[in-house]
Amino acid sequence: ELEPPALGGGGPPPMEPLLVQARIYLGKARNYGPTPAEVKAREERQAALKAEREAATAAEAERRAEEMRAERERLRQAELARQEELTRHEKDLLEARSVPLRSYLMAEVIPTLTEGLIEVTKVRPEDPVDYLAEWLFKNNPVLE
Repeated sequence: ELEPPALGGGGPPPMEPLLVQARIYLGKARNYGPTPAEVKAREERQAALKAEREAATAAEAERRAEEMRAERERLRQAELARQEELTRHEKDLLEARSVPLRSYLMAEVIPTLTEGLIEVTKVRPEDPVDYLAEWLFKNNPVLE
């Protein structure tokens, strides 16, 4: 049978016999860490969590990319609308500015030019452009 070591007495007892008695009394050394199955289960859980985080990160990246595509499309549509408005405004402005010019052309230039073109169709010259230019110089109402 095992007896607990006796305490007391003169000096310190030698350590080796005490350790031998402790090993006998306590029994075989035990490992209180995780078993291989527990280690494997923990690694599987960590791998599953890592895969889940990666999937969540990928989903978030895809969501952000979709938001950016939608924002770019919205900006493109807004720019197209702005350009259409600018084009319409420029056209209106050009028409408003061209009214006095049209009035002048209709009153001063078109009647004389029409008469010259009628004369060109009657005469049928070899060089109609040169003939029309000469006719306009000769029949200029401003110089008369």
